[in-house]
Amino acid sequence: MKRPGKRYFDPFRMWLDFDVPLPARMEKFWNEFSRPFVDSFETEEEIVVTAELPGIKKEDVKLRVDENGLSIKVEEKSRHHEEKKREGVQYKAYSARFKGYSEYISFSTAVDASKAKATFKNGVLEVRIPKIAKAKGRELRVE
Repeated sequence: MKRPGKRYFDPFRMWLDFDVPLPARMEKFWNEFSRPFVDSFETEEEIVVTAELPGIKKEDVKLRVDENGLSIKVEEKSRHHEEKKREGVQYKAYSARFKGYSEYISFSTAVDASKAKATFKNGVLEVRIPKIAKAKGRELRVE
């Protein structure tokens, strides 16, 4: 019987999928290992989401929160240009790199998106989204 829930990354199972060509299996393998670690938990007052994004600048992180969930998008772009001259020989090197990542975390309870706060320190993103207090029922007397 299959268990419901999220299917987690299993690096060994992907090597056994012989219907997929080896280059495609290798690409999927490296893409899964390059994903940042994202964790979320709830307290009585809020939902907290953390993401480890080492080497990423704060400006490269885009967040969007609504009553249903949190969207995290990272677009890291870097360029390097170098010129060297040595005894009549000139070296030129230019490289550009782009790394992207996106994830959507769904919420299981109502939140107040307008009061969400995000911090980014030492490569760790932390987003805190307050929950909306549930209205408590009360007993009614029939008059």
